[in-house]
Amino acid sequence: MKRIYNIIVFALFCTFFTSCEADNESASSSQTVEGLSEATVTGAAAGDGEHTFHFYTADGNLYKGYSEVFIALTNKNGNFVEDFTVDHFLPLMSMDMSKHSIPVGKVEKVNGKPLYKTWFAFLMYTGQMGGTWALDFDYTIGKTASKITGAVLSVIDVPTGQKWIQSFNSNYYASIAYPHSYVKGKQTLSAYINRKIESTNPYLIEEGGYKIVVTPYPETIGHGTSPETATLVWNAEKGIYEGDVTFLTQGNRRLYLNILDTEGTPVAGDNGTESTLYWDITVAE
Repeated sequence: MKRIYNIIVFALFCTFFTSCEADNESASSSQTVEGLSEATVTGAAAGDGEHTFHFYTADGNLYKGYSEVFIALTNKNGNFVEDFTVDHFLPLMSMDMSKHSIPVGKVEKVNGKPLYKTWFAFLMYTGQMGGTWALDFDYTIGKTASKITGAVLSVIDVPTGQKWIQSFNSNYYASIAYPHSYVKGKQTLSAYINRKIESTNPYLIEEGGYKIVVTPYPETIGHGTSPETATLVWNAEKGIYEGDVTFLTQGNRRLYLNILDTEGTPVAGDNGTESTLYWDITVAE
């Protein structure tokens, strides 16, 4: 009788353990990262030898300028894990005699998926001036906290004719968000302003305090502007600068920037096409 009791208890334990383990895994890899491609990041294995972090973008590339990044965790069986967190990302470029970080976004949990997202705005691509990129970040898996140090990132240059980040006033950076997403017609134009305080710490978002007046210029036509400029203001709920813009045609656009404080006092740039600050993007059909 005791033997039967022990068998029942063992069976219940195994069922409970398997159930808990299954609860910590997502339904399928295709659902978790649907529409995303894995970026080239090495050295992102967790210290327990059981888990590995993976980084995804829309097309599998990390670009000079703005790159939105999604982070997932898999176990040794390749299954996606639910119970983890990531935070405090520190990208760092090392060159012969110096190091520097970059503008970095906030970390957010993706609703309904075992993913976190953030963004990086790289100032240089891998190999530029002999530099290499490494990434440190904190994580938890279950109740265990630890840190990844020195994961290697592969960052490429933007497509020819593109420019997605603009520095101003020595320690500030304006990055156009979602640079691949703009199409002909009326839509929301989004951006971030980040400030460098210490060169080897992440450059954090300036939450308000500015307006960005954007004047689009259609390079493919060679004259004229869109029917309206875009004035980007801080949206505290979304944590981003944004405003409406209209692109009449597809093709290359230079977006001239005039950066003001909230009272309208000039901070950097100039009116219209006189400005020396700009982003370059391609508007799709």
